[in-house]
Amino acid sequence: VIAWLRICRPGSVIGPQQNYLEEKQAWIWSLGDAYRTKDRPRYTSTLGGNSTMDTSFQNPL
Repeated sequence: VIAWLRICRPGSVIGPQQNYLEEKQAWIWSLGDAYRTKDRPRYTSTLGGNSTMDTSFQNPL
């Protein structure tokens, strides 16, 4: 619910909720990175290109 509010109603999450999210942000991002690293084949296409979940940058030139 907090994530939906942050997207649809910016500024509506304040006080203790905001502090909680700021404290947990890096930890949650690291969990996501670890999950994507563990399941790497799932997030890349079979042709070797980038999928929408692959966040690495490739120069198109």
